[in-house]
Amino acid sequence: NNLIYVVDPATDQRWTAPVNTLPDNIREPITSSNMQFYLNDSMLYMVGGYGWKDSIQNFVTWPTLTAVNMNRLMDAVINAKPIDSLFRQITDSSLAICGAHLAKLDSTYYLIFGHRFNGYYDRSDTTGFFEQQYSNQIRKFKIADDGTNLSLYDYKAVTDTNNFHRRDYNLLPMYDVYRGDGFLVFGGVFRKNANLPFFTPIEIFKDTALVRNDFNQNLSQYHSAVCALNDSAGMLQHDLFFGGMSMY
Repeated sequence: NNLIYVVDPATDQRWTAPVNTLPDNIREPITSSNMQFYLNDSMLYMVGGYGWKDSIQNFVTWPTLTAVNMNRLMDAVINAKPIDSLFRQITDSSLAICGAHLAKLDSTYYLIFGHRFNGYYDRSDTTGFFEQQYSNQIRKFKIADDGTNLSLYDYKAVTDTNNFHRRDYNLLPMYDVYRGDGFLVFGGVFRKNANLPFFTPIEIFKDTALVRNDFNQNLSQYHSAVCALNDSAGMLQHDLFFGGMSMY
């Protein structure tokens, strides 16, 4: 991902800006794969991700939180202005996650499941070493951001080494009439004791996580394009999956 794109869907106008002008500590994490992200008003927060670290000539999971104001970034790209000063970043080992999701309830951010992977993911011979550690957690924190300084506070973690042992899954917002707003986790891989995906969804709310053992999800266990559609008349939510990889 060596370019930043801005697209106007109404006119099909397109603008680009290269990322190679950015310093390595910014450029490498934001061009990583399987990162987590959340757009809070106009501020985009990017967490973790798996990518190439040139200084050690190897792949790592980044322990970073990078912030950029999307309105200012789009203006800079469209008008060919410098973008370097628009990015801000902090480092925290608890953010070294990929294949997870970053979501928000009220003022609290939820870094849900995922894993930390260092080394060549596709290297199968004896010369390629890698380290992998599943999060097994829902990590909760708040972000202090005054436009200049970034920091995390009120950090908490909830651990379940069996049910939270997931990455590369789908997550959607949901609403429960009794528990209020929350998230619904679909599928994910891999089970701790078997090279198989999960078939049980998990409902996540402010103070609890419920494994739905009463439902079997046979399709789209891997991360894919997905959309939540709400039926306001029938008070139902329909989750529409596009493509994806399935066990069945």
